[in-house]
Amino acid sequence: MKRFFVYLFAVGALAPAGCDVPGGGEEPPLGKTTDPGVIINGVKWATCNVDAPGTFTATPQDPGMFYQWNSRTAWSVTDPLTSIPAGAKWRTTPSDASEWAGANSPAPAGWRIPTPADFEKLCDEEKVRYEWSNSPAGATFTDIASGNSLFMPAAIDRTESGELLVIHIGINGYYWANSSDGNGTARFMDMYIDNPSPYGQASELNGFSLRLVGTDNNVGGGKGDGDGDGDGDGDGDGDGKDDPLLGYTITVNSGTGGVATATVNNIGVSKAGQGTLVTLTAVGNSGYDFVQWMSDVSFDFAANPTVFVMPARNVTVTAQFEERGSAQTTDAGVVLNGIRWATRNVGAKGLFMDNSWDYGQRYIFEEAQKVCPAGWRLPTSDEFVILHSGTNHWTSVSGVNGRMFGTGANVVFFPAGGAAFYDKSAGNFGLRGYYWASGNLPSFGYNVPSMVMTDSSSGGNPNYINDYRDRLSVRCVKK
Repeated sequence: MKRFFVYLFAVGALAPAGCDVPGGGEEPPLGKTTDPGVIINGVKWATCNVDAPGTFTATPQDPGMFYQWNSRTAWSVTDPLTSIPAGAKWRTTPSDASEWAGANSPAPAGWRIPTPADFEKLCDEEKVRYEWSNSPAGATFTDIASGNSLFMPAAIDRTESGELLVIHIGINGYYWANSSDGNGTARFMDMYIDNPSPYGQASELNGFSLRLVGTDNNVGGGKGDGDGDGDGDGDGDGDGKDDPLLGYTITVNSGTGGVATATVNNIGVSKAGQGTLVTLTAVGNSGYDFVQWMSDVSFDFAANPTVFVMPARNVTVTAQFEERGSAQTTDAGVVLNGIRWATRNVGAKGLFMDNSWDYGQRYIFEEAQKVCPAGWRLPTSDEFVILHSGTNHWTSVSGVNGRMFGTGANVVFFPAGGAAFYDKSAGNFGLRGYYWASGNLPSFGYNVPSMVMTDSSSGGNPNYINDYRDRLSVRCVKK
């Protein structure tokens, strides 16, 4: 069913009459003026926010610039407060318009500011799935029927006096609609962690983000030779060049243990446009089982099949398989500072991986307490501190990045397999290694002990904390 709740939203205190906030800064180079668009519940939405007047941001994750309602002046999303055009003053009195359009609109040609009805269709939970992300902060709207997806960043806001409201960082995103409610307030959509609302009302003097809708529903290429607009590029902008938003490369690696594929709407693909919902499926060969996915793009690494939203770049995904019965229940271990460390990560429950550079499986905190093979246990945070206090360095073993602890032949290697965070964001695959420490679930909150290692000179943090719902690697010590 649809959500219907109306509330009046006013951010900050009203500025004193005649109080102007100075702007400044230089005009930036002209940004991109075209966008392929994506259809969500019958409405063509731009894939990127508005940046400088008449332009879009380079990526969907970029928040762009803030605008006061019914104004073409753009304002910075970070301090110090600057404007385009340079030297503008923050408006302190509402406009008398009933609709934001015409000369005051910063929309590029072919685009307009959404109506409240457009936002209602975007927030219709019967037809559009809503998912919040913490990194980057924002929300993905996915058309349930078509699988088309749209990401909108949570870019906080500026108050009526131009102040940056930092308390909303990462938890709210505000987007203007084109309609005024009179009395100095206008309509907007509020994105929140739990759900969006298309029924917000706020002072016209606030600075909010802008995401546009098309004046028609033509997506990507235009008409002509069947490949776009007759110019041979198929992106419909007349420049004769391919638009990368219409086809970034997806490379799927699977090795000898099985086969992995990428599909869009059940059709195998090697390319996908930005914002497209891509499904990954892994099938193990005879005697092999799927373990997990590895990538630097955000999705659920443990699920199979799994899905991710195509970013504005090429993506490489690796499916990891494990041969049944090949993993071991015993490990000779290496003693460092009086503690015997296993030389390999845990794969399936109760089994070590074959090699020191194998990432193994990732587990949530509660599962990790019980997966070490017989005679082994999770290390404590103190034991991780002792490990880090000895000689160690960042290196690569069999093409896998990680950190080597110890000296000479008496060493253990920890591969940097990143993490699968509970919000489905990717955790620095190949750049960091996250490992659980022993402990109990918290009575309040989500933080539990872990260790993170990095490629920095500090080596990482042996007294780290993670959300207990995250999926991290496991390395055991001898009981």
